[in-house]
Amino acid sequence: MKYDVALVHGDLAGRKGRLSHKSIQRLDAAKELCFSGKIKKIITASGVCPWFNKSSKSLAELGKTYLAKEGVPRKNVIANSRSINTITELIGAKAIMQRHGWHSIILISSDY
Repeated sequence: MKYDVALVHGDLAGRKGRLSHKSIQRLDAAKELCFSGKIKKIITASGVCPWFNKSSKSLAELGKTYLAKEGVPRKNVIANSRSINTITELIGAKAIMQRHGWHSIILISSDY
């Protein structure tokens, strides 16, 4: 199945902007979907909050930078830095989808 966009839920980042193992796994999953043609765009999510992001950059921007280094064109990634939890990530993704006329989404998180 193909989707218009993937939403990569945020996880954790350290003071120096080092992404957590779970964050990297989620971003890698989105990267593979993009390279395989199953998605057109990626939304990275989560802002700067002291309980999950010790960096001065948002998790969304850190994720976008990681994906660019991994070969995903920056134009294919939208950073939603305004979100601070799963609910606001979903609300932000819905607004972005409506703005772009997208109708299908795959959510990328971790198994627990």
